[in-house]
Amino acid sequence: MTFENTYETLPVLLTGAASILTLTDTPINNGIINFDFRVIFLQPGNTRPPTTRLQTEFKLQARMNRVDLKLKEMLQSISQYLIPDSYGFLPQVIISAECQEERAVWESKVIFCECDPSDIPALSSIGRWWTIRPQKVRTFTHGEEELATFIPQTDTEEILNLRVLSKVYFRFQTPHEVLLETFEFVPLSSGRILTIDCSYDTIQALVSDLAFDDAIVAYDIYIEGHEQYAQRFIVHTNSMVKEFRFRNSLGTYDYIYAVGSQSQELETDVSTFINSGHEAELSNTSKMYFKSDSGYLDTAGQIRHWNNFLESHERYVLIKDGETATGDDSWRKIVVDEAESKTKGHELNNITFKWHYAENLNVRIADRELMPPYTLNRIHDDAPKF
Repeated sequence: MTFENTYETLPVLLTGAASILTLTDTPINNGIINFDFRVIFLQPGNTRPPTTRLQTEFKLQARMNRVDLKLKEMLQSISQYLIPDSYGFLPQVIISAECQEERAVWESKVIFCECDPSDIPALSSIGRWWTIRPQKVRTFTHGEEELATFIPQTDTEEILNLRVLSKVYFRFQTPHEVLLETFEFVPLSSGRILTIDCSYDTIQALVSDLAFDDAIVAYDIYIEGHEQYAQRFIVHTNSMVKEFRFRNSLGTYDYIYAVGSQSQELETDVSTFINSGHEAELSNTSKMYFKSDSGYLDTAGQIRHWNNFLESHERYVLIKDGETATGDDSWRKIVVDEAESKTKGHELNNITFKWHYAENLNVRIADRELMPPYTLNRIHDDAPKF
């Protein structure tokens, strides 16, 4: 028995590029084939056994000595298992088939990536950022930003050296190039997703160390030698803007800001009963809903970015310092209930959506501090002075 595929063979399989995986030359024409399907993580150079993220078994009947597996649909149904681990290493999918004494195995590194097939060569090369963002986006001084890129598997013993650079634009001084990070990849550590922190705070810390004291108005992030793929961030300041993070259709995290109006509404559901002629509350459940507006969108790239956010199955909102029980910035998972995303070409557009937290957040007690003595406001004696 042998597995044969009908798609282009790549070192890493992108789910959007998969199609039919065929098991041929089965020993019995109409026999039952036992399949074992596993998703594992094996970190190169690690002597520990692989971690199994998913395992299942199933049986299919052969027809004319073959079985066709709809590999693309199978992988799409388990997309939540096909994301890189915290080190950027990719999961490995192993499908084995057994019939009588014969056995066949198909295996490949896989990442959830619903890209257009024509984009696969670009995504498989060094220097391309795996993002749906337009090349020029706005960022905010209170926000967080990351960019991800694929490091191809090397077949030689050569060490791959990468330098991630940032070209920083100042309000008055001339632009300056700074080194963000340096990476060294040996063959065992390649074939993975590399994630770069490129938040405003990170860039600000770098230029401060170099004794620049001018305000940053924009900055580019790129891998040395691939400046044509740079991502530009244009800096804004507005702490009221909501930032969202989502897993894009390429399988990595993207970031987006809702700069329009924000509102919230508490919905309650009260159950009552009557006892001896008196009505009393049996339960009172409530849920806080939020409504966010993207702000004006004037390019097709901005609309595409927002539509990708709405299509995502994994979304978060950034909760800033002081809004959480720990007092730290954190990402909280959200559920989008509905969206108004109708847009028109050659016009200013906006997208609004209603959302709620995936888990209940405990209400925090009010902050307290030592207060000055109470005094009356002499202009309005009946109004207390705070």
